[in-house]
Amino acid sequence: MTKNTSWRLAIACILVVFVSMGAVSCAGIPDGDDAPPAGDADKPALPAGDADKLALLVGIDDYRYNDTGISDLRGAKNDVAIMKELLVTSFGFRDDGRHIRVLTDGEATRDGIITAFKEHLIDKANRDSIVVFQFSGHGSRLPDIDGDETSDNLDETLVTHDSSHGAPHPNRDITDDEINEMMARLTAITPHVTFIFDSCHSGTTTRGAGLARTATPDTRIPPRRRPIFGTQATRATTRGVAEGKNDLRPENARYVLISGSAAHERSHEVVQGGMSYGVMTWNLVRSIREAGASAITSVTYRDVMDRVTIDVGSRFPAQHPQLEGPGSNRYVFDHKSLVPAPSVSISEVRANTVTLKAGRVHGVTEGSIYAVYAPRTKSFGEGVRPIAGIEIIEVGVTTSKARVIGGRGIETASRAVEWEHNWPDAGFKVHFMDVDRSRTLRKIRDELAAYRHIEEQKQASGYDLLLREGTEKQGPKGFIITEFGDPATGVTAPAMGNFSPPVGIGDKDTVSKIVKQVIRWARWFNIRGIENPNPGIEIGFRIKPATGKRTDASVATLSDGGECTVEITNKSKDPVYVALLDLSSNGSVALVFPSRREQIRLSPGRKETITLKGFVPEGRQGVRDILKLFATTEPTNYGLLMQQAVRGGAPLPETRGKSRSSLEELLANAARGTARNPKAKTVKTGMWTTAERVIEVEK
Repeated sequence: MTKNTSWRLAIACILVVFVSMGAVSCAGIPDGDDAPPAGDADKPALPAGDADKLALLVGIDDYRYNDTGISDLRGAKNDVAIMKELLVTSFGFRDDGRHIRVLTDGEATRDGIITAFKEHLIDKANRDSIVVFQFSGHGSRLPDIDGDETSDNLDETLVTHDSSHGAPHPNRDITDDEINEMMARLTAITPHVTFIFDSCHSGTTTRGAGLARTATPDTRIPPRRRPIFGTQATRATTRGVAEGKNDLRPENARYVLISGSAAHERSHEVVQGGMSYGVMTWNLVRSIREAGASAITSVTYRDVMDRVTIDVGSRFPAQHPQLEGPGSNRYVFDHKSLVPAPSVSISEVRANTVTLKAGRVHGVTEGSIYAVYAPRTKSFGEGVRPIAGIEIIEVGVTTSKARVIGGRGIETASRAVEWEHNWPDAGFKVHFMDVDRSRTLRKIRDELAAYRHIEEQKQASGYDLLLREGTEKQGPKGFIITEFGDPATGVTAPAMGNFSPPVGIGDKDTVSKIVKQVIRWARWFNIRGIENPNPGIEIGFRIKPATGKRTDASVATLSDGGECTVEITNKSKDPVYVALLDLSSNGSVALVFPSRREQIRLSPGRKETITLKGFVPEGRQGVRDILKLFATTEPTNYGLLMQQAVRGGAPLPETRGKSRSSLEELLANAARGTARNPKAKTVKTGMWTTAERVIEVEK
């Protein structure tokens, strides 16, 4: 408890495009975090230009040992040809042996590829170089001998021209360990690297329309090879930095990953104009070309892959291109990147409905309103007009369906931005333990049935609150016990345990006391559940223990009597009003800041610091509180949210007068703990944001 605020601290088959990541500002100028990476100290910093653009393009159709489960392909060399033409004609790569090197068929042996990677890319690159490495051909798998592939015990590989997948010839594949080793060495020199692998590693056979680029896995145990660079220790260090747990998806690397299919799917070839190509490479090159001159200055990999994903899926429904990593907003084959406003891509358009690539896991709710903008729109602020409006009518796990409510001209790859969020009524789930054996519990259940926002959870899991009669071994006999902390519940009470005082069964007002406790805990949960993480309003929110044990991004742990400071900083470009609430494990909701309930307006860059001191009450080993921050662009009344500890006596505060905003109406409904007002179900998302931190106090 702090002495000055009287609040209590309480416990609580792949096409893969890897784009190397250098931190860049919105204007395309490298910021301070884009310093030259370690490893390039001896490389000269040259002016960026065409001379600094390097490409190594590898395509294999003809395999030497094509009778050992490695079939010949038809379109890999064509992939190289169209990629080379794109780089030369649209992106200024010099068409000579010094800047673009091509390896096809017999040239693309294991030793040939590794040597060219070292000599043409690593040895020539400097910290300003833009580098492209393309591999089109078969992918496969080998038994893992290093023990680093914990999911399937297999290494992903690139199949070289001279590799065999059966006796008597040796396997000459390049493994993911070796690929990551080369990637790490190159990206230690320059962050501006794009790796393209049009191959797949699913190990499935060719079926259906389109030739799949996968070779039968070689089940022989491969020999332990020498590291490509230096000693085994050097290799281990490199892999520790660059390699992740997903094979060709290194962790901590500075490039984006675009997968032409999921890990166990196939990447296909397709015939265009009588010639075969990898379906991903074909659509990637076509989408960039269709963007025209703007591709060089304003089209990002995300823009391109929105279109590629749709086009590939229309031809091969079982092939699902993936886009991963922060580098997805880098301009195609360039130094610069863009940080766009958050938006959702539209993947399908019908007569009066559209499908969005976001669903329940992304927080989409029925009834929410979205503004729709043209494809490749990146700024959605003032002066940028949407082309249409849509309302969400059906929400799936990862996709949603919406109806068009105004405007026209929506096409696939259009961008949708949430304008008004619909907050569905939150049901508070109560489980009555052994209710058939307790007359008092049955009376409480019948009384609570009149409240629409409180539901009985019949199963002994998934509840927010549990009521039971005490026994001699568990709680005082003859009392009703209130408990929280069901592990199956996604958002449970602030801490495991019993936080409302037991109520004697013999009391004349036992039922009414318990009903009041439940209603107030439902209200507490309702307030806790209000969330709106809005990147448009950036607020710094840190807890720094002055004394105590530890802290991380969202939890601070103090010793009994320890102090901490809470820092709230307005990092947005506009002024905001902030308020900090304490949701305590005793059921109370207190306004921590501002202390006198006046509206505090933070100017851009301004910081407020609050000092708090916590303690552990008698009979507890620890307590935990949730600090909930609200930041809004207009004043809002938070007084209606306040309540004392849940003891079953004090009445709920009533709202007075008319709410001045839809957000305030939402808060008022949360405070009432009842169903939402159907006339005020939506709240404009751009005007406010929330964040939470936790303080734990231990003896």
